[in-house]
Amino acid sequence: MEQIQDQQVRSEPKTRLVERINAYLRSGDYSRAVDLVRTSAADFPGDAELSELEKLAQDGLKRKADADRLITESQELFAERKYSEAIQLLRQAYELDKKNSLARSILANALVEHAQSIVETDWLESEKLTNQALALNPAHPTAKTILNRIVQQKEKSSADDWFSQASKLQSSGDLFGALAWVAEGLAVHPHDAKLLQIQDAIQRDHIAAVAFRFKAKPAVPCSDIEHAFAAQVLRNRIACVAFFLDFERHVSVDDGAVREFEAVIPAFFG
Repeated sequence: MEQIQDQQVRSEPKTRLVERINAYLRSGDYSRAVDLVRTSAADFPGDAELSELEKLAQDGLKRKADADRLITESQELFAERKYSEAIQLLRQAYELDKKNSLARSILANALVEHAQSIVETDWLESEKLTNQALALNPAHPTAKTILNRIVQQKEKSSADDWFSQASKLQSSGDLFGALAWVAEGLAVHPHDAKLLQIQDAIQRDHIAAVAFRFKAKPAVPCSDIEHAFAAQVLRNRIACVAFFLDFERHVSVDDGAVREFEAVIPAFFG
């Protein structure tokens, strides 16, 4: 009994130590994690758990250093007005170290800045960049202002503009994007015959593609930032829900096909 009590007394300091190290790792403070492991090495010589935690901290330090290097290189590209290349480096930096708040903040600001510069000439790309920024920082004030400007640009767009972009998305195989696009176009031009016609065509292609994907292929894994971006796009494109509401009205299929399609809809939101 005394031996068990002695072991418990000795394990309590280590338990607290491990908790502190893990807290530093979760917050991305890898330097403190390494320092804490090393200063405690004499108290727990040869401890396998602490050795593993040190390896994780060292790996974090390396990834942070690589991310910081990419951030520095991106600033040089921004100075040369090479915005796309700079943003690409910032994306790489963020993927290397997602706990790096500086990388997240700089990437979000860079996306917003670029989106703002093209909102009048290419509001489609501007919307894409803005949604990516909001996925990183949902409270970004400038991003929300840009979205308001994009709404104004959309209202000025003709039905032919919406039809043309929907056709491009359909041809590229982005059927879900094409459906969302058509739904937005119909919100501006609710009775346009060409938009209604292409909506029907895309819906049919979409049903066939979804059925094939879930019968023949496993789901394709996505990174965290892709999931966040997809969620943000869905939040900002509420109009696409109209597609699901109008599904049976626009497409004539039997009940079995409808049930099959409804069963796979959650995959787009998961």
